[in-house]
Amino acid sequence: MIPKRHALGYSELGRPELNACHRHLEQEKRTIEWEDASVGGFNVGVNDGKTAGQTVFHCHIHLIPRRKGDAEDPTGGVRNVIPGKGAYRPPPSRSRPEPAQECREERGDQRRDQ
Repeated sequence: MIPKRHALGYSELGRPELNACHRHLEQEKRTIEWEDASVGGFNVGVNDGKTAGQTVFHCHIHLIPRRKGDAEDPTGGVRNVIPGKGAYRPPPSRSRPEPAQECREERGDQRRDQ
Protein backbone atom coordinates (compact mmCIF):
# COMPACT_ATOMS: atom_id res chain seq x y z
CA MET A 1 0.00 0.00 0.00
CA ILE A 2 1.34 3.43 -0.94
CA PRO A 3 0.05 6.68 0.60
CA LYS A 4 -1.20 9.32 -1.86
CA ARG A 5 1.26 12.00 -0.71
CA HIS A 6 4.90 11.31 -1.44
CA ALA A 7 6.80 10.70 1.78
CA LEU A 8 10.24 9.12 1.93
CA GLY A 9 9.29 6.86 4.81
CA TYR A 10 6.61 5.87 7.30
CA SER A 11 7.91 8.25 9.97
CA GLU A 12 7.14 11.23 7.69
CA LEU A 13 3.40 10.51 7.63
CA GLY A 14 1.06 12.67 9.68
CA ARG A 15 -1.67 11.33 11.97
CA PRO A 16 -4.47 11.70 9.35
CA GLU A 17 -2.34 9.80 6.81
CA LEU A 18 -1.52 7.07 9.34
CA ASN A 19 -5.21 6.74 10.18
CA ALA A 20 -6.09 6.50 6.47
CA CYS A 21 -3.39 3.84 5.95
CA HIS A 22 -4.72 1.84 8.89
CA ARG A 23 -8.28 1.98 7.56
CA HIS A 24 -7.06 0.89 4.13
CA LEU A 25 -5.06 -2.01 5.60
CA GLU A 26 -8.13 -3.19 7.52
CA GLN A 27 -10.27 -2.95 4.37
CA GLU A 28 -7.75 -4.88 2.30
CA LYS A 29 -7.38 -7.47 5.04
CA ARG A 30 -11.15 -8.09 5.06
CA THR A 31 -11.22 -8.28 1.24
CA ILE A 32 -8.40 -10.84 1.17
CA GLU A 33 -10.05 -12.93 3.89
CA TRP A 34 -13.37 -12.82 1.99
CA GLU A 35 -11.76 -13.88 -1.29
CA ASP A 36 -9.42 -16.54 0.12
CA ALA A 37 -10.55 -18.65 3.07
CA SER A 38 -7.08 -20.26 3.29
CA VAL A 39 -5.64 -17.03 4.71
CA GLY A 40 -5.29 -17.41 8.46
CA GLY A 41 -3.22 -14.37 9.41
CA PHE A 42 -1.18 -11.43 8.14
CA ASN A 43 2.20 -9.81 8.52
CA VAL A 44 2.24 -6.02 8.18
CA GLY A 45 5.65 -4.63 7.39
CA VAL A 46 7.41 -1.30 6.97
CA ASN A 47 11.09 -0.74 6.31
CA ASP A 48 11.67 2.86 7.39
CA GLY A 49 15.10 4.05 6.29
CA LYS A 50 18.08 2.54 4.51
CA THR A 51 19.47 1.00 7.71
CA ALA A 52 16.14 -0.77 8.23
CA GLY A 53 16.32 -2.28 4.74
CA GLN A 54 14.25 0.25 2.80
CA THR A 55 15.23 0.15 -0.88
CA VAL A 56 12.30 2.06 -2.42
CA PHE A 57 12.30 5.56 -0.94
CA HIS A 58 8.61 6.23 -1.10
CA CYS A 59 6.67 5.15 1.95
CA HIS A 60 4.94 1.83 1.40
CA ILE A 61 3.37 -0.70 3.72
CA HIS A 62 3.36 -4.43 3.07
CA LEU A 63 0.27 -6.50 3.91
CA ILE A 64 1.33 -10.13 3.59
CA PRO A 65 -1.38 -12.81 3.77
CA ARG A 66 -0.24 -15.93 5.62
CA ARG A 67 -1.53 -19.47 5.37
CA LYS A 68 -1.07 -22.43 7.66
CA GLY A 69 2.04 -24.29 6.53
CA ASP A 70 3.45 -21.49 4.33
CA ALA A 71 6.55 -21.41 6.55
CA GLU A 72 8.09 -24.25 8.53
CA ASP A 73 7.99 -22.20 11.74
CA PRO A 74 6.35 -18.76 11.44
CA THR A 75 7.21 -17.91 15.06
CA GLY A 76 8.57 -14.39 15.22
CA GLY A 77 7.22 -13.27 11.85
CA VAL A 78 9.06 -10.15 10.74
CA ARG A 79 11.40 -10.32 13.77
CA ASN A 80 13.34 -12.97 11.85
CA VAL A 81 15.27 -10.16 10.14
CA ILE A 82 17.23 -9.75 13.41
CA PRO A 83 19.29 -12.88 14.15
CA GLY A 84 18.16 -14.57 17.34
CA LYS A 85 14.96 -12.51 17.75
CA GLY A 86 12.57 -14.54 15.60
CA ALA A 87 12.10 -17.39 18.05
CA TYR A 88 11.21 -15.11 20.97
CA ARG A 89 8.29 -16.32 23.04
CA PRO A 90 7.09 -14.51 26.18
CA PRO A 91 7.18 -16.56 29.37
CA PRO A 92 3.88 -18.47 29.76
CA SER A 93 3.20 -16.98 33.21
CA ARG A 94 3.33 -13.41 31.91
CA SER A 95 -0.07 -11.81 31.51
CA ARG A 96 -0.44 -9.14 28.85
CA PRO A 97 -3.49 -7.05 27.98
CA GLU A 98 -4.90 -7.40 24.50
CA PRO A 99 -3.08 -5.01 22.11
CA ALA A 100 -6.24 -3.01 21.38
CA GLN A 101 -6.76 -2.42 25.11
CA GLU A 102 -3.11 -1.47 25.50
CA CYS A 103 -3.48 1.16 22.74
CA ARG A 104 -6.66 2.60 24.28
CA GLU A 105 -4.91 2.93 27.64
CA GLU A 106 -1.92 4.66 26.06
CA ARG A 107 -4.18 7.32 24.56
CA GLY A 108 -6.32 7.55 27.71
CA ASP A 109 -9.33 6.26 25.81
CA GLN A 110 -11.54 3.50 27.18
CA ARG A 111 -13.82 3.22 24.11
CA ARG A 112 -14.53 -0.20 22.70
CA ASP A 113 -13.00 -1.01 19.29
CA GLN A 114 -15.17 0.29 16.48
